[in-house]
Formats: sequence, C-alpha cells, structure tokens
Amino acid sequence: MAVRRPSAARLQAVRGLAYSAAFLGVICQCHGFGVPATELPPKPQDRRTSRRHAAEGSLTATHTHSVVRSALFCLEIAMEQGGSHVYTKALMAYAFTLAGKEEKHRALLDSLDKEAVKEDGSVHWQRPGKQPEADLPFYHPRAPSAEVEMTSYLLLAYLPTRPAPSQEDLSLAAQIAKWISKQQNPNGGFSSTQDTVVALQALSRYGASTYTKSGGASTVTLQSTGNFQTQFQVDHTNRLLLQRMALAEVPGDYSMGVTGEGCVYVQTSLRYNVLPKPEEEPFALEVHTVPEMCESPQVHRTFSIAINISYTGKRPVSNMVIVDVKMLSGFIPVKSSVRKLEGHHHIHRTELSTNHVLLYMEQVSNVTQSFSFAVEQDFPVQSLKPAVVKVYDYYETDEFAIAEYSAPCSKARNPAPRELFPAGTDRPGNVLGGRKEAAAGAAGTRAAERLKPSAGRGCRVSGGAGQAGA
Repeated sequence: MAVRRPSAARLQAVRGLAYSAAFLGVICQCHGFGVPATELPPKPQDRRTSRRHAAEGSLTATHTHSVVRSALFCLEIAMEQGGSHVYTKALMAYAFTLAGKEEKHRALLDSLDKEAVKEDGSVHWQRPGKQPEADLPFYHPRAPSAEVEMTSYLLLAYLPTRPAPSQEDLSLAAQIAKWISKQQNPNGGFSSTQDTVVALQALSRYGASTYTKSGGASTVTLQSTGNFQTQFQVDHTNRLLLQRMALAEVPGDYSMGVTGEGCVYVQTSLRYNVLPKPEEEPFALEVHTVPEMCESPQVHRTFSIAINISYTGKRPVSNMVIVDVKMLSGFIPVKSSVRKLEGHHHIHRTELSTNHVLLYMEQVSNVTQSFSFAVEQDFPVQSLKPAVVKVYDYYETDEFAIAEYSAPCSKARNPAPRELFPAGTDRPGNVLGGRKEAAAGAAGTRAAERLKPSAGRGCRVSGGAGQAGA
C-alpha cells in the first residue's frame, strides 16, 4: 500500500492544532480537568476511517495521536463546565477550528459574540471589568497586548480554511480586522512579540480570504491649511506597497479626502517622550548593590545586584512580568548566580546577554519579592554611570516601573536623571523621538479608516480590493 507524504500546508495545520490543543491541555490540567486514558474517545480502528477523515479535508485524522486526543477531550470537558475567561475561550475556539469540530467551534463563537465590544463599526474582545478609556478628540489609545492577541485568535477562528467562511462570518471578520489594524504601531507591529505574531497571522488570513486579483483604484489627498498638498494613488498594482510622506508643518491643521473605489487605511503617527510619574507606577521597584559602599578592593571587581519588587496596580496580581536589568559598563553577570534564580521567587525563566539580564516572573502580587545575583568586572571603566532596571507587565506593557543603581565604588553614587521613554513602549531606546513621517500603501483588504492627521506627525494609508466603497 502506497503512503502519501502529507503536504506542507497540512503539516503546518497539524502543528498548529497540536500546539493549541497541547497548550490548552496544560490549562485543563492546571484547573483539575485531568483525563484518564480509559475515558478518551475511541480512535479510528481501520485505514478506511483514516482515509475518510483525510478526504473530508479536516484535521480529525490527527486525533489518532494520544496527546492531541487527550488535549481535545480535556478541552471539551472544560467547555461543558463553562465559566472560562474570554481569553481561554478565544484559544479554545481557535483550537476547535483547527480540529474541524464545527459544532463546538460555533458554540464558542456564539457565546463569545455576546461578550464582544461592538462600536464605531469594529468588533473586539477585552478582559471583563475593564474601565473605559478616556474619550479624547485627537488621541486613540492602543489596546493592551492580551486584548489584541485574543481578538486575533477569534479572527482566525472566524476564517477557517475548510469549510470556507460564510458571508456573515466574512462581514464580522472585516469589523474585527478593522479594530486590529487600528492597534498597529507606525512600524506595523503591536505591543509585544506575542500579540504581533498572532495579529499579523490573523490579518494575513483575512487578506487571503478576501483577496481578488482585480479591484478599483483610490486616490488619497492630504492637504494643510497652508500650501502643503500631496496625493497617494492606491490600486491593484501597488496595494502592497508602503508609501511615505513627511508632514511639512507640525503643528498644523490637515484634512484628508478619498475618492475612487476600494478600501484604504490611513494612520497618523506622532512620536514624543514623557517622564513617568512615580505615583502612577503600578510596581514598587527598589534596586541596590550588595555591599552598597566600597568596603574593600574586592568590591571593585565583583558585587551583587539586589532587587525588591511588588505589584501596586489595580488588579490583585499582575500577569507575567519581565525584569530587565541593564549591566553597568564593563560588568557582566555571573551566569551561575542568575541560573540559580530559576524556580525561586516566581522566576521561571532567565535570559542573559553581555549587557542585559532578563528575568521572567510568573506573576507579582503586593507581597514584596526579593532576589539578587552577582556581577563581575569584565574590563575597567572610569567614571561609571548608573544603569537602568525596568520591570513591566508582559501583556499590559503600559504597566512598568524604572529604577537605577550604581556600582559601590563608583564616584557617581547619586542617581542620574531618568531617561525619557515614550508612553507604552516595551524597552528603553526603541523609539526615535520627534520624528515626522507620513505613510501610504496597501495591505490586503482592510476596512476603510479615517483618522485626523492633526493628531500626529504622519499618516499611513493602506488599501485593497473593495470590501467597501471609499
């Protein structure tokens, strides 16, 4: 009997199912939904059954793997018990989509539709009990990373490859894609690596599901009250091309107009720096060296960095937290002392580089966590400046705190002024302050979006084949 090798697309889908199911299976285990092997659903007993599964174009043939079968059965039990968080239900909906379990997939989507936030022609999901954002005329705050991620998973759930999504699902998907697009930063990414990967995958799936080879052309006109005026031409030949134009006058009053057919997406961008206010920081962060003073010649070469951290935000505990410790010039971490932190103080992972130590903490509560690790001198540096320690919530990147420390034998024992960081950025030094730019291009078939250029220093336009008239 000849055995056909599965296609690359099918292998990718199988891996996606295994990842989602296995990941959520861990969640089930953590919540006490263990599944004895004797209670697993029966697997196909003959080759004809397996061939029938493959012919139906679903991934149910992969259920013969005991890990996947166990995880899916565990998810079904968790679904029947109900009461899951919206983030968990979003992941479950996507896992059942990959598994081809249409009934459970549709039941979850119907349940989640009741929890959706529908406003301004867009749809998204957010964590329960979230306080409404301030309604400002020229500012649109970006959503937290977790909300972008779970909304993106649901966009993927509404766009299965087989069977093809219905017209009703495509209409809802367009509203979801519109909201996700509005959360993009000027570089095309989102808040963190995790939500960026899922969101770009979801937008790519939406673009593939709605793609047409032919389409109308659109002209976007941008002008100021002065003499500035420019146009962006968007048609089927350049809708994947990014076009940029710097705004000539900032501050200034600008207006924008669109003519023609198709969809265009316009984004304005304003970059600026703000100094965080200590009383608003959701983390209490204190950093010092051990010893704190230059007590012996040995301290010139090696000492420890001690960190005290607690969560002071509005929630009972934080999400996963990253502690980013920048090394003093000329010093490197003692790897063995950093590795010893894993498994203690809620630290489940560490990463080291020449000038940074990253500590991944499962969560932080209002109880202070204290830990330390050693550093040693790699080469001498005169007039050492203080180094920065930043702690931030991985999923709520606008929740962060910053502190500084100096070497015990450094002459500059008094902390230098804090660096300026743009609001909502992940990491020091990622943003170029005060840059003026405008962008126009095309990215699939995103829904039309009008933004006020006077809110920022640049605009971004993308367009595609017509989902809606411009």
